Amino acid sequence: MNHRYGDKIFQAELFLTLGTENQDSTCPNKIDHFMESVLNRNNNTPVGFTITNSPFEKLRDSCSDYFYTHPSVCYGDITEGLVFLKPLKQLKSCKWLKEYISDKMFMQYKAYYELVAKRKFKNAKEVNQYFEKESTGIK
Repeated sequence: MNHRYGDKIFQAELFLTLGTENQDSTCPNKIDHFMESVLNRNNNTPVGFTITNSPFEKLRDSCSDYFYTHPSVCYGDITEGLVFLKPLKQLKSCKWLKEYISDKMFMQYKAYYELVAKRKFKNAKEVNQYFEKESTGIK
């Protein structure tokens, strides 16, 4: 995509917890807390801003799986921008839309789904079941 569209593509993250798969109270998510404290100083006003070339770009958090499993990755490697709507405690989770991934989408993006899930899928039904479980936190 990047070779075709160049700098017309910009990846922004909705401010959500970077979290860990194995949440450990002795290892709190430092970036989550730091970003919330910065945004709190702005009275939690909704805002969007660039992470790339900002003081936030080189942040790392050894408690987050994003950084723990990839020692050279920084926050700017994960996202180019951030959209903040409200503090984490005020956000509500959403559920997977049943049968969201169609057969056509499955065929077109199968490799992507398998990369994200780190497993193989036979059909769209399996992908939808997987992401539905993931979105509810049921393992």
